[in-house]
Amino acid sequence: VVPGSFTYQRFLEQLEGGNVYCLYNLNADGTVGFILFDADLFPRPGPGARWDELIPKLRAKKEQVISLTQALGKLGITEEQILVEFPTVGFHVVLAFEKPLPVRKVKAFARLARERAGLTYELPFYPHEVCGYGDRVLLPLRRNENTGRRSNFVRNFAGFDPAAHDETPDFLPLAQVQLIGPDVIEKAVEANNSKAYERVARIEEAPPPGATALVLYRGERVLLVNQDGHYHALSELCP
Repeated sequence: VVPGSFTYQRFLEQLEGGNVYCLYNLNADGTVGFILFDADLFPRPGPGARWDELIPKLRAKKEQVISLTQALGKLGITEEQILVEFPTVGFHVVLAFEKPLPVRKVKAFARLARERAGLTYELPFYPHEVCGYGDRVLLPLRRNENTGRRSNFVRNFAGFDPAAHDETPDFLPLAQVQLIGPDVIEKAVEANNSKAYERVARIEEAPPPGATALVLYRGERVLLVNQDGHYHALSELCP
C-alpha cells in the first residue's frame, strides 16, 4: 500500500509500468458513482501469455460485450454513455452517473442488464461489496503484468480489433463519455420490478423483520433477510 493521494507524478508512474493505483468505490452514505462490468478472460492469462493466442479469445469476448451494450440500450443507456476500456485481457464496460446512487439500486440495475444480455454467470460487475469502503477498483491505463501491454480506452468499439491495439493513451473517449442521470437507472429497475430481487416474490411465508428465509432460486439455495420490508441476499448486508 502506497499512502497519499493520486498525484500527477503517480499517474505517470502507472503509465510507465510502475506502481498501480486504485480507488474504493463506496461512499460513506452507501452510494456509488459508477458501474464496472468486468469482461476479462477466464481463466485469466498467466505470466508470459502469448498475444497471438489471446487474440481469438479476446474477439470472442468482444461478442459478449456487444450483447451487454445491446441490453443496456434496451434499458435506456445510450452509446454515448458507455465507456469501454481494453485492459489487454478482456474488456471493462463503465457507466458513470451524474450523481452517486444507492449501491443496492445500482446492483439491481447491473444484475438486470447482465441477465438481459444472457451473461448472468459469465460477467462479474462492481459494485459488489456494500459495506466498508466497497470494492477496490484498479485505475485504467496500467500495464498488465501478464501481457506486458498497457490498457487503453476504446474509441470505436464496434470497429475495434484487439490485434490492432494501440497502447498510446487515448483520453478522447473519457472526455466525450456522457454521464447517466438517476432517472434512467430508477426507471429501468422499477419498470422491471427490480429483477435482482424477484426471487423473494414467491416466498409463501415471508419472514418477520430481521429474520431470514432460505429459498430455492434457479436451483440455488439463497438465504435472504427481511430488512425494513425489503429483502436482500444475506451476503449483501453489513455485519
